[in-house]
Amino acid sequence: SDNYHILNRLGVKTAMPVVWGERKKLAFITGSFLLTRKLDGIPLAEFLQENRDFQTRKELIYNIASLKRKLHTAHFNYPDYKAKHIYIQENKEIALLDVDRLRKFPLFSKTKCIVKELTTLSKTLPSDLFSRTERLRFVKYLLEIDELTPLARKLIQKVASRDQDLALGKKWYVRLWRRSFGSKKKGS
Repeated sequence: SDNYHILNRLGVKTAMPVVWGERKKLAFITGSFLLTRKLDGIPLAEFLQENRDFQTRKELIYNIASLKRKLHTAHFNYPDYKAKHIYIQENKEIALLDVDRLRKFPLFSKTKCIVKELTTLSKTLPSDLFSRTERLRFVKYLLEIDELTPLARKLIQKVASRDQDLALGKKWYVRLWRRSFGSKKKGS
């Protein structure tokens, strides 16, 4: 429940916890539960399906990127960054669900965490609901840039590569093998 209070202090809306508990066995947590208050709004994918207005969507993308940037600025990683966990409330305000896995960025892995989060969001938003242009706009807003920089392009390439690997069902060791040995040319 600490994550809910941390996010509340950051000004990020969440469903507030009412009751929670843990089951332990020999000092190890073997199970847990959390009940929260009802959160008003609708999931992101549903909102995008119902709203095709360009300006509304542009404003929404900006709001989601701003929220993400606020979390990154505070050095937080939100691994459950899925479309079903992003709720759109009145006035296009953003609220997050399922924030129990929110963590501080591990040392030296901020970019890796961001790539994982964006890949998760990309995988849970069908391309017919969230176009390539909107995805690029999201990255620009997230990085606070007007034009794509080499750093932004590299970030997008990493997300696309990871997204493709996940779509093909490739495991981490297949990616590691391909990176280590797949790029060598014959005769070297």
